[in-house]
Amino acid sequence: MFPEKYAPKRPDDITDKTAAKEVSEWIKNFELERGAGKKTKKTNTALMLSGNSGVGKTALINALANEYNYEILYANKENIEHFESYAQMSGLFNKRLIVIDNAETINFKEILNFIATSKNPIIVTTTDAGNKKFQGVTKFCKSVQMRKPTYLQVSKVLEKICVAEGIAADKKILDEISKNACGNIRSALIDLEVAATGRKKISETDLILETRDITIDIFKGLQRIFKAKNLSESVDAYNEIDEEPRNMLLWFDENIPEEYKSPEEIEQAYYLISRADVFLGRITNRQYWGFLRYVQKYIVGISTAKNNVNFSFVRYKFPSFLSKMSRTKAGKAMNRVIGRKISPFLHIPPRLATPYILLFSLMLKKGKSKEDDFINTYKFNDDEMEYLRDYGEGLNV
Repeated sequence: MFPEKYAPKRPDDITDKTAAKEVSEWIKNFELERGAGKKTKKTNTALMLSGNSGVGKTALINALANEYNYEILYANKENIEHFESYAQMSGLFNKRLIVIDNAETINFKEILNFIATSKNPIIVTTTDAGNKKFQGVTKFCKSVQMRKPTYLQVSKVLEKICVAEGIAADKKILDEISKNACGNIRSALIDLEVAATGRKKISETDLILETRDITIDIFKGLQRIFKAKNLSESVDAYNEIDEEPRNMLLWFDENIPEEYKSPEEIEQAYYLISRADVFLGRITNRQYWGFLRYVQKYIVGISTAKNNVNFSFVRYKFPSFLSKMSRTKAGKAMNRVIGRKISPFLHIPPRLATPYILLFSLMLKKGKSKEDDFINTYKFNDDEMEYLRDYGEGLNV
């Protein structure tokens, strides 16, 4: 198949030259430090490679391994628990490159443990580098983002393949294949192969192109709706946002004051999301999903609340409601864990031990007990000790 046959052999063959250069420099620095016998910094051990599906992350990794003679070991959600030994051992005959694939599906603590103990270079791949769960990981990784290639760059790749295969194809046809792929090189190669099978010349009638679904993240979606010049642009953006309508309302609720500055614009925008919320409530109460079209109508209408487009850069915020809910859920889970550990010493059921967590926290803060004693007696881990240190902040006790 064309994707395998014409896969890049060296990083220099990758379309995104900037990303390829950064990744090559990272592996060189890793090898230099290891060759000098120095202890490798965490940031030099791991690299986070992000980018949309099909932009060439796997192709770049394979080209890197081929160029620098590495054996690739893939870790994922299913097998990562059994990979710790591989991370801690160097290869006897071949150098090992560990790739943690689709990192957004894996517990970030397991990824951090890999980075902390690995003697081999690690590449963490994701399509969502902005995911909040990676905040603790990116501090210990070099981050490289692969940009989506333009249709002209993809078309140039297809042109080279046509020359190599002895296939005659008009540039207009190659451009059409490239545009339909929406920056996904793998998809473009597959479409070209389908059109070229059994032929030495491709005509427009040979093309069988299916329009691909395109999704955009919420940040791009907010920007496109807020800054849309007409309702048509706003509707297109709404249809491409990969987010539930209820969560979309929370994002707009948080960011309307960031985007719109005049009181009239803000008032109108909040009126529109309030109406959308009313219809979401009716969907819940009546179980009639036909109301969803009214939800869409009011959300896309937010673009009409402005008097003029705000062309300045706006840093959109994560919904504070979701952050608080997440912290509350995590706090309740931590209370249950600590309660189970201290309840045997208090001779009470775990469900009744939660009120005593404040007492343990005060004992720790006021020096009545040492951290080592807590760890040895109650078997608290680092996260639980940090929770106790921060517990009750703001209380006047």
